[in-house]
Amino acid sequence: MTSSLINKPQFPGAWLQPQKPAYGTFPYPFKGLGSEQDDSASSLSALKVALRLGYRHIDTAFTYSNQHQIGTACKELGIEREELFVTSKLHPYNNSYREAWKKIREANLLIWGKDASPGDNYLDSFLIHYPGFGDLIGTWGAFQEAKIKGLVRHIGVSNYEPWHLEKMKAKTGDYPEVNQIEFHPWIYDEQVQVLDFCQSRGIALEGYSPLAQGKRIKDPFIDKLAFKYQTTPSRILIRWCMQHKVLPIVGSRNPIHISSNAEPYTFKLSTQEIETIDGLGASDPVRIAEQWQWNSKKAPFGGPIPHPSSFQRVRTFISKTVKNVFF
Repeated sequence: MTSSLINKPQFPGAWLQPQKPAYGTFPYPFKGLGSEQDDSASSLSALKVALRLGYRHIDTAFTYSNQHQIGTACKELGIEREELFVTSKLHPYNNSYREAWKKIREANLLIWGKDASPGDNYLDSFLIHYPGFGDLIGTWGAFQEAKIKGLVRHIGVSNYEPWHLEKMKAKTGDYPEVNQIEFHPWIYDEQVQVLDFCQSRGIALEGYSPLAQGKRIKDPFIDKLAFKYQTTPSRILIRWCMQHKVLPIVGSRNPIHISSNAEPYTFKLSTQEIETIDGLGASDPVRIAEQWQWNSKKAPFGGPIPHPSSFQRVRTFISKTVKNVFF
């Protein structure tokens, strides 16, 4: 990384910062940085570059094993707690009332440290990461209580289908404030129902893997639009996500890409261009979540929790491959 990038001042433009609520009560930090799914030095370096460039919505999770890096980076850079919007997610194998309470406290401790002042010791957003395991109703009860006590400000879910959300509403009386789902053109046909459902009910949508981990970044139509608008294919995909009113969570280790993705989006895709991009995955979808052996379309509403060793095998696979798919 070059010093010119590391020392570059924040971009102007409040779109990188938390905004007033757009759906329900959930604030709208329009683009977030998806922290890398390990705790390596390169992951910490990428996070610090992003923070210097003005990113203030940082997305992490217990499955990523890197929550502690957020507090470390903020201390080193002198960034105050109130400047940040931090999302974390509960490990799917901890979906229970007792474990959820334990992990909410643990997440705050990992991120902010034991010496954090009471006013700084909270999560902006905490999500149930996956619906397929455990006691989801008990877990949500812990989330609601933690919000009342001020340990979490906004509560939501990830990888939930409409029927999961309807069952949650029937059992608890509430929809979540936010649902984070895989969202990119090559899975759009499978996710448009989730998009319509959430937006019609005041549930904010966040989109992870908006670049499909680069698997189709050289698509001819995306390249054509990048040339037309004098921008990069990644920014075309991010703009497409934004125009669907989905909050893109973009992951990268590359400081050049982190910088490029953060620049103001002064162009706008036409309705016809949006519709063409919508159809890119119709015949050949890409499903990033399958690398975790997750399939939200088939996931039950809770259920038996597998032996931890099964998840560790997946983590080992991800740790060996993730460095090659983030760019």
